[in-house]
Amino acid sequence: MKLAQGAVTHVSDISGMAEELEEDSASTEDAVHSIAAVVEENAASAQQVSASAEEQTAAVEELSASADKLEQIAVELQESVREFKI
Repeated sequence: MKLAQGAVTHVSDISGMAEELEEDSASTEDAVHSIAAVVEENAASAQQVSASAEEQTAAVEELSASADKLEQIAVELQESVREFKI
């Protein structure tokens, strides 16, 4: 009889441990999903930053081209003004 009670106690202990493992497994799964969501958000943010950087690079290149054109116009204007000096 004591042997049977001991077996029941061990089975009960094992069952309790299995329930704890199941709970821990669920918590771990939730944590992994949360981490995955954060990783996806970070990836999306990185893509946005990259796109913004590309846009800024294009804008700077356009501004540089405009500055070069303005410099060229200024040189031409100076040459034209020299022709009309008295």
